[in-house]
Amino acid sequence: MPPALILEIAFEPALPNDRLALYRHSTAGPETKTLLIYDEPFWRKDGYSGQSAEPRSVAEVTIDATPAAGTPGVLASFTFGPNAARVDALDPGERRRLVLEAMEKRFGPRAAKPAHMVETPWWEENWTRGCSMAHWSQGILTQYGALLRQPFGRVHWAGTETATISYGSIDGAVRSGERAAGEILGAS
Repeated sequence: MPPALILEIAFEPALPNDRLALYRHSTAGPETKTLLIYDEPFWRKDGYSGQSAEPRSVAEVTIDATPAAGTPGVLASFTFGPNAARVDALDPGERRRLVLEAMEKRFGPRAAKPAHMVETPWWEENWTRGCSMAHWSQGILTQYGALLRQPFGRVHWAGTETATISYGSIDGAVRSGERAAGEILGAS
């Protein structure tokens, strides 16, 4: 779970002040993820990886998010920070038009015709309040960062914020989960 949401859990015994300070000073950034779903990942046959970047656009970063089975074809598009807020304030129809225009420019005419399009403004989601990772106030990690991975009684912490490799990504989250599981299994 995102560190900022930890403050909404009642702990017995209560979290100590240093941990409370750490979590009070974490926020997740504004980020919107848009999934464009196609019958197949046509961009691969066209020689494209699905990765693209155009800072401050309606689709700042794209990645190929096609499942391992190979279908459907999925392009994931992301906007971040103040740009995400600006783009999300647009009329939904205008936002769709601009995203499809950007996809067509990068991946050709087929990219303008997805079967489905799903938008998620992560910072508006009650159980995430942002994405892709926590951002910390200046000096907080220096002062309290060691607590991120340190167990609190029987509670072990995992998540991308506790990763030492691939911070901010699903790879980091999985690695941290494996680390926490190892701690728990080693303690039993």
